[in-house]
Amino acid sequence: RHALFKETERNRNEKELNLKSQSKTRWACRKEASGSLIRRLAATVQTLLNVDESDPKLKAKCNGIINNILTFDFVFSLLVVDDVLGLIDGLSQFLQSETLDVFAARNSALAVIETMKKLQSESFQSTWEKAEALSLELKAVVSSHPLFDMKEASLPRNAAFLCAKDYYKSELHGKGINQAVCELESRFNKEHQNIICALTKVVMMPDAEAETEATEVSEFYG
Repeated sequence: RHALFKETERNRNEKELNLKSQSKTRWACRKEASGSLIRRLAATVQTLLNVDESDPKLKAKCNGIINNILTFDFVFSLLVVDDVLGLIDGLSQFLQSETLDVFAARNSALAVIETMKKLQSESFQSTWEKAEALSLELKAVVSSHPLFDMKEASLPRNAAFLCAKDYYKSELHGKGINQAVCELESRFNKEHQNIICALTKVVMMPDAEAETEATEVSEFYG
């Protein structure tokens, strides 16, 4: 199957690029996995279409994967996840620095959270346009296969929105990024981060220079 994927890339005149596997512990692997899949999503679908039909179970599994990919929901959500993972991966790598101090860690985490909030309000249109372009590419790949068709963006039944685009902006893009923001805010609680920084100053600085921080720590712990 790997050889079939490589052959498909060559037939599409694309530079050979391996799909990356995910990791439960390394954020960099997750970002690489989503990015490589986006760049080779059409080749992936084409490869699945070309799987030998002599193995019915394998072919049925491939067809199921194709049907899951051929939805605007999947494409759009994949792009949103890729944007979020890009920010988290950058933070993760920064926090692994051997020379990192608690002040830089706090400032970096807070900066990523603010950037993600801006992403929530400013990146929807570009994500939507990328999803449309990628959906058209996938539609072209399956155009000669009567069993498959690209499912366009649609408004769920009884959804309280005027159009599908508003639904995707609110429910998939807005809420999806907001969930990531909430997770980061929970892990990097601003109040707790401030107390840690205050404790660090109390320990490292002369008493006269850390009086404010000492008072802050004292009030926090009662």
